[in-house]
Amino acid sequence: MVRIFSRSCFIVFGLATVATTVTVTAHAGDLADAEKAFARKDFTQALALFRKAAANGDAMAQFNLATMHVKGQGTPQNYAAAAALFLQSATQGYAPAQNSLGVRYEKGQGVAQD
Repeated sequence: MVRIFSRSCFIVFGLATVATTVTVTAHAGDLADAEKAFARKDFTQALALFRKAAANGDAMAQFNLATMHVKGQGTPQNYAAAAALFLQSATQGYAPAQNSLGVRYEKGQGVAQD
């Protein structure tokens, strides 16, 4: 019984590892494609791809999406949405987002000025 349980744990752990690896690889592809679209100034495509990667927790995508909201690239300018995205990214330790969130507080853009 213990031996079967051990194999089951190994199989479950192995499948979880494969699923995580596939998911991370897919997100990395979304981010790379978003960056390429942004470089081409295809802000509509970049926005969609950054949103997808950001929704999956990618801190860099959250930061880039927030920056697009600040600048109104591919979307109407929205400081509140930007601040929320900067916060999500900053919470993960992404330093550029921490800085940008501080700027939002300094200027009172999307958050109460502090």
